[in-house]
Amino acid sequence: MTLQDSPKNTSCCVIIVTYNGEKWIKKCLESILQATFCPKIIVVDNNSKDSTLAIVDKFKEVEVIESNENIGFGKANNIGIKYASQIGYKFFFLVNQDVYVELDTISKLIDSFYRTNFQYGLISPIHLNGVGVNLDAGFEKFMKSRNSSGFYKDYKNGRLSSTVYEVDFVNAAAWMLSSECIDRVGLFHPLFSHYGEDDNYVERVKFLGLKTGVLASTSIRHDRDSRIKNSLRVNYKLRFRRTLLRMLVHPKNYSHTKIFFKTIIILITSRGRWPVLPDPGFCLWGMREFFRQKNIVSKYRDEVENDKN
Repeated sequence: MTLQDSPKNTSCCVIIVTYNGEKWIKKCLESILQATFCPKIIVVDNNSKDSTLAIVDKFKEVEVIESNENIGFGKANNIGIKYASQIGYKFFFLVNQDVYVELDTISKLIDSFYRTNFQYGLISPIHLNGVGVNLDAGFEKFMKSRNSSGFYKDYKNGRLSSTVYEVDFVNAAAWMLSSECIDRVGLFHPLFSHYGEDDNYVERVKFLGLKTGVLASTSIRHDRDSRIKNSLRVNYKLRFRRTLLRMLVHPKNYSHTKIFFKTIIILITSRGRWPVLPDPGFCLWGMREFFRQKNIVSKYRDEVENDKN
């Protein structure tokens, strides 16, 4: 089924979360507006302090939702998805502010859902770097993993097919989600502030029997070389919090005892590779953080149950 033959409910909304994105947002919006299938665009701004909103305001086709604080990637996308759902959109293309799409990216992503009969929860195009020459470094890292090796092998051998490749994970820089996926999987978990929400979402997609895919017939450019480096690479505490929260809210619902012992191993080994002496101060902080995060997750689950009742 081609996009032209698809039902009218294929309406798509692009959701862009912005925060101090003046370097990229103009080019990002222009690439979407020039696409062969130009969807509704909603920008959710996380209280930018630069000229991001002034630039966006020049695009009269774009609707803006402003937050009075930086609520993070996941929560901001949740606001955009909820709003677009209420209007009646059936597809939600989550795009980073530093991403530029090709002319056919959006139309091919929508069409791919019909050709795969919605067995995929989310589909993403190939992620190239900012100049469009090589794979984006983060994207390539995940495509090299054992469960995504089919795509990477075909890419390196120059024999990519036009089909959707099932992969273990793909960066959330350009995700196309269907309303069926949202209804089944839900929105981003609100306990994640920055980092980890995309990992958790893919884990939930997989747990509920849906697939994550990369459509090899189109691409985006992810121009992130000039942005601030990911603090997870150097901040052990931030990385530990993300890992701990992912375990505590994992859809498989791991026991707290199992997570506790995993936490001990992480704390001992997170400062480097063996042989290494653990940092007593870091380990003590980590144990306190385990119980703090466990209580936060338990309180959140209790609140969710109360809301259901």
